[in-house]
Amino acid sequence: MDHFHKGWGWIAISGLLFLSACDALLDHGRGYNEPGGCDPAQPWVSLSLHFPNTLKGRIHQVAVSFYGNIYVGLGENHQQVFRDWWMFDPYDSSWSRLTDFPGNGRDNAFVFGLGSRIYVGGGDIRHSSILRDVYAYDIQNDVWQRVADLPYELTAAAGTGDGRYGYVFGGANYLGYLPTILRYDPQTNTWSVLDTIPGGKGRRSPFLIYDGGFLYLGTGRDVSGTPQADVYRYNLQNHSFASLPSHPVPIAGAWPAIARGKLYLIGGRTSLGQYTDQYYGYSFLRGSWEPMAPFPDGPRSSLRGGSSGNDLYLGLGEKDNGAFPQDWWVYCGS
Repeated sequence: MDHFHKGWGWIAISGLLFLSACDALLDHGRGYNEPGGCDPAQPWVSLSLHFPNTLKGRIHQVAVSFYGNIYVGLGENHQQVFRDWWMFDPYDSSWSRLTDFPGNGRDNAFVFGLGSRIYVGGGDIRHSSILRDVYAYDIQNDVWQRVADLPYELTAAAGTGDGRYGYVFGGANYLGYLPTILRYDPQTNTWSVLDTIPGGKGRRSPFLIYDGGFLYLGTGRDVSGTPQADVYRYNLQNHSFASLPSHPVPIAGAWPAIARGKLYLIGGRTSLGQYTDQYYGYSFLRGSWEPMAPFPDGPRSSLRGGSSGNDLYLGLGEKDNGAFPQDWWVYCGS
């Protein structure tokens, strides 16, 4: 079953997939058919008209950008824990229901993509049982396979991949909040400890994302429940940390995405129970955090998705009034 982007061409090289040069020129980030492209005055555009009714509103879901598409699933809504798995195609704003996640339904799982597979694991069942099982989803064949378990139970950790390895940072288990970065090697199907964040402060619900030879990581909340604002760049070549400017406000549970030369953190909580509609992007060029246009539907936590081309695609989560919207948005601002 082929779930690759409808408007893209692909070349297989040494087991990895790459965009062909000519097809990469397609403006795949304009599936919402905005006349003239992005309107800087109204950079948030609702795509909810195309949202499937059976994709229920939820919090603590996973979402990942992979080869131009956005994959979304799992999570819970205080009444039900989900196992469903979906793909959004930005080219035509369409959704596809894929094979359900084979493990227990859960929230607070991690996710990352490597090769032609998406890895999902850990998490908890409604804040009770903490899990360590991990599964790989084959995007070409729409099948799941169980892989090596985490070294320990882990929930509310962050994940990313660099094309060779997968990484999982932070999280919590029965022993406390963890400051470590784990590395997964798909060739040997093994996990190892890569490093520990400066200061050794464990945290749950941090962020982690890869770009250009570096891991970007930080924020989250510590064992006292206090959100953090620290941000780091980790050099995968020499295994060194560099401190970056702190996020403008302490935040936990923010979802990272990279587009338009910025690292965006979206949809977290600034303190326990306090949601926000003001998100920020870190400019790699200017070395500073810059505010995005406020989210038009008000404060929300677990607003998650990913990037495709120059645009961000995000949705679901929980509003500050306790509602779980069934919606989807594109952000085409700076």
